[in-house]
Amino acid sequence: MFAKILETIAKRLVEVLGGLLFVVLAIASLIKSVVRVDGYAESYTFVWDNPIFNLLVAAILAALFILIAKWVGKDLIKRRKILLIIEMSLAVVGGIGFAAVSKCFPTADQASVYYGAKHFAANWFADLAETGSYFSVYPHQMALALAQEIVIRIAHTESYHVLQGINALCNALTIWALYDISDTLFEDKKISVYTLLFTIFTLPLFWYTPFVYGDLASIAFSLLGVALLLKVLLKETALTKPWQKPSLYAGSALSLLLATLVRSNTLIFVIAVALCTFVYLIVNKKPFLLIYIGVIAILCGGINKGAIKFYEWRSGNEVNDGMPSICHMVMGLQEGPMGNGYYNGYNFDTYVNRANYDQALAKELAHADLDARLSEFKADPTYTAVFFRDKFFGQWLSTDFDCYHFTCGKYYDRWPVIESLFSGSLYKVTSFYMDKYGFFVYALTAFAVISSLVRGFRKKESEEKSGILHYILLTAIIGGAVFSIIWEGAGRYVLPYFIFAIPYAACGLKK
Repeated sequence: MFAKILETIAKRLVEVLGGLLFVVLAIASLIKSVVRVDGYAESYTFVWDNPIFNLLVAAILAALFILIAKWVGKDLIKRRKILLIIEMSLAVVGGIGFAAVSKCFPTADQASVYYGAKHFAANWFADLAETGSYFSVYPHQMALALAQEIVIRIAHTESYHVLQGINALCNALTIWALYDISDTLFEDKKISVYTLLFTIFTLPLFWYTPFVYGDLASIAFSLLGVALLLKVLLKETALTKPWQKPSLYAGSALSLLLATLVRSNTLIFVIAVALCTFVYLIVNKKPFLLIYIGVIAILCGGINKGAIKFYEWRSGNEVNDGMPSICHMVMGLQEGPMGNGYYNGYNFDTYVNRANYDQALAKELAHADLDARLSEFKADPTYTAVFFRDKFFGQWLSTDFDCYHFTCGKYYDRWPVIESLFSGSLYKVTSFYMDKYGFFVYALTAFAVISSLVRGFRKKESEEKSGILHYILLTAIIGGAVFSIIWEGAGRYVLPYFIFAIPYAACGLKK
């Protein structure tokens, strides 16, 4: 009895918080848009939008999806698999093709990690100097460098194009994982078809293919980890061979480990998986799941330190403690030329210039700055509300998710038609589409979550089979929303949570 009450409370809490989040996003994206001059611009402005036109575009998209799903439904088992194969193939071929013609190359942080990985693969460790190097400021990035070094060694090439090719493969994996999650969670198999359509229409996911910074791999392996976990927990009767369950648990844990290896903020996702799995084990009396939770907690929680220790052992050098996390948080509470909470150089300046690579001193300085900033917020509640409103919507309504900004670096002049995607008429078309598509996804996700909440209060549960596991992705989205408020801002950080919303949007369209 207690277990069912606990699960019901957990589900209603997630539905309330998730419903509130997506209702706010749906209303905001209905009447407002984030606009940039072109794909090279860092700053943005808010403009009022036409809600009637947004509803019209959403209706057209819905009609298109329904027509395609109706055609697939004529031979659902066969045609949805064909659709899956077509989309995965397009993700790989199209992604590699776009990476080639866009002529994008690593810049800024992704370049520092990539060149570090190249040097490590050649057993050259000068990048691990105690001060003055990239890794002396951001040692946690050694985990991503380790992943890239492994790829470089296996491929026997230093070309970053291999990493871009892996991104394309990861996007295909994302498509499969979302499809499989929908197929497992929802009895109506048409929802898996809608999931496929929503995924392939999410342009920023594929636009990021040339960006070699771990984002796409993190999304793919996070979703794969959940897909495998749901398969072993919700499709037990189909697992007849003794090795299948251990293999799926191991595959899930390994996938989450790889996702955390390439992006440390995947820990938000891992925490969501652990919390939902814990509630599930209490309800279903499966204490052995504590082993799974413990394994992912140890592996994912320790992978960054493990990578650092590994490189210290290989190089014979002791790596600097690195920039304290509070520096990122304080910067996320400041104004900047790119937008509220976006990168403004505060974290680097505080740690390198003001504290001279002394982590303890940097913490003291950041704490003092944090206290001063909180005092400013307390003294002017109106300013505080406007600041956080603009910071939050600047990230979540920017539904290109900064894909132009982070892929605009080029090593040769682009063909005119490709350059137009970044600064010409095609930029206006694609950015306009992404803005309308964002409302489409937010509105349908809000509808799905709110309708589920209403049915729950009416005692008409529709997810009895999956229970709290139905909300793993939604729990991660809620965690990501909180994280986006208190941490360094960027539309890129929101992209994974937009992807995680796709199965719920698909469910909303079916409803």
